Amino acid sequence: MPESALSHHALLILLLQLAVLLGLARLLGETMRARGWPAVVGELLAGILLGPTVLGKVWPDAKHWLFPGNPEQQALLTAVGRLGVLLLLLLTGFEIDARLVKSRLRSVLAIGFCGTSVPLVAGFGLGMVLPDLLVGNPAERTLFAMFMAVAMSISALAVLAKVLFDLQAMGRELSQTMVAVAMTDDLVGWILLSTVVSFAAGQVAVVPALTAVGSALGFLLVAATAGRWGVNLFLTWVDNRVSDTAGQVSAVVVLTMLSAAATHALGLEPMLGALVMGVLVGQARRFRSATEDSLRVLVSGFLSPVFFASAGLKVDLVHVFHPSYFGWALLVLATAFVCKLVGAWLGGWAAGFSGWERLAMGVGLNARGSMEIIVATVGLNLGILTSPSYSMVVMISVASCLMTPPMLRAVFARIPLNEAEVEKAAQEEAASFWPGFRRQLLALRGGSNDAFLAQLATALAQAKELESTIMEEPAGAELRRSLEASLPLSPKLKQGTLAEVVAESGRGFGLLLLGASSGRFSFLHGWSDRVVSQADCPVAIVRGAPHEVRSILFPTSGSSDGTALDLAAGLAAALGAQLTLLHVLEVDEFDRDLRRLERLGHQVLQSQVEAARRIVDDCTTMIRQSADLESEIMQVVEQGEFDLVVVRGVLRSTSRRAFLGHRMERLLARTVWPVLVVCS
Repeated sequence: MPESALSHHALLILLLQLAVLLGLARLLGETMRARGWPAVVGELLAGILLGPTVLGKVWPDAKHWLFPGNPEQQALLTAVGRLGVLLLLLLTGFEIDARLVKSRLRSVLAIGFCGTSVPLVAGFGLGMVLPDLLVGNPAERTLFAMFMAVAMSISALAVLAKVLFDLQAMGRELSQTMVAVAMTDDLVGWILLSTVVSFAAGQVAVVPALTAVGSALGFLLVAATAGRWGVNLFLTWVDNRVSDTAGQVSAVVVLTMLSAAATHALGLEPMLGALVMGVLVGQARRFRSATEDSLRVLVSGFLSPVFFASAGLKVDLVHVFHPSYFGWALLVLATAFVCKLVGAWLGGWAAGFSGWERLAMGVGLNARGSMEIIVATVGLNLGILTSPSYSMVVMISVASCLMTPPMLRAVFARIPLNEAEVEKAAQEEAASFWPGFRRQLLALRGGSNDAFLAQLATALAQAKELESTIMEEPAGAELRRSLEASLPLSPKLKQGTLAEVVAESGRGFGLLLLGASSGRFSFLHGWSDRVVSQADCPVAIVRGAPHEVRSILFPTSGSSDGTALDLAAGLAAALGAQLTLLHVLEVDEFDRDLRRLERLGHQVLQSQVEAARRIVDDCTTMIRQSADLESEIMQVVEQGEFDLVVVRGVLRSTSRRAFLGHRMERLLARTVWPVLVVCS
């Protein structure tokens, strides 16, 4: 790009373009969202309003000043938009369950084949019958027909992903199958486009086509093997040196740009590299949900609206509505929609999907968006398309983006969640701790409780294949050697002073385990109390000697037990123990409506047992009435012969001190139960 492209005026124009596009795109996007449409519709409309269709006709001087036609200025805005679509596809990759796609590979291939081949045939036939005024060079009618075939078969993974995100449906299995099919369609589409470009240049098309296929397969193979290992290693290295979320955000963006550059260097679309990197990062052990949240804010709040609005700038619908072309434009649009719908329907039928699911496939894969605009631009630059035919192809893109969201919303409303999706939704609604639990930090201080801590931590690590880090004082060396042999995934070893343990807890750990202090007046005393008050992750404090754990008691209050209940259920599952949920109704002689209290107690237990049974099957309940909660719990423990009691603690908002309640702390101070206190 010439140096003058970054002159004072060029930079001024770019800043104004971003401000106007982002402001109008967000305004219209939120307006559409408020009316039940995905925001992408408003973002595309923002570009159309600011482009030649509206602003260019109403106030042409303003349009040409703000969006000049010189390539250097356009390249600056294009670069920002391309960055946006790359990060959007990175977010899409986070949501893709690679195991699910692998398990449905046959379905993906069947839908992809039919969804591509039917539009190819229909597009080629349409290209052979369209009038000469729409053909760049009538003498090369076959080349034009081949190009129309590619234009009809292409799908826009970025637009489909954005629509599914806006509909909050990306987590569904059907959505992930659609995304996988769109990946396949895009890959095949770009290979076919390179073939058409080769024909237009007078080259033999077999060589570039085979090269593109080989490059794509080679890239995917390397990504699934060495790439997966390398991403895990790199994120671990970064996380060990930079504890904040910003460090991991930077690392993920670096990996994304490198992956996109790799596919671009291979002659493939950079978006493929970004999508694949999203899948790899989303499966990495050190990947944090806070990183995903930060990237999502950046993309949805800035880069994605700019990208879709800038795509709408290239649309001039005046050409489409000219009397000489309008009939042909309707034919092109109808053919594009129907052939893609029919192809995806046939593929879904072959793969065994239901009728509504097949319809969702057809509607979703009809989203073409910026991919169609890119294809149209290539055709116009090569002289294959005329200005009217270019506008028709772009019209397909715009119309599909406008039609797809409401139609897909209506179809998805008729497709019930399957059992796995209901389970996943329930876990997400409950903000469940257990599914995202990947790393644990063990603080060994040489106390009498460390051996029991090691027993519980080993069971958790083996059940979940957790990544473990051990922070020890010299007195814990012998136990540490035993843990090194029993913990999976080669635990990392570090020094364990108070300040170092607190600092380490902020490096993306799901849980910190430490032995209880032997305080005279409080179970949470001294060193452990300070760690709980300062740690950046949930803390589990262990007291007891190693023994076989076959029965676990969890006294529940019915409030936000969350992490504590998940950990109790997870330990029960890991140890093969039975979990009992206890709820004590505090009653006295003045309580009259005991039936109402019992009914409320059973409701509390029912909701808690449903949450626990997502993790462990062997779960029972117990409800008691007593005027003395402390004595009743002690009696239940002594009579039931429980091997471990798990208790939830909270942090006081004023002192930040861990607090279990006065009666529970007195109870723990005067008993010797094996206990696990969870503070989050």
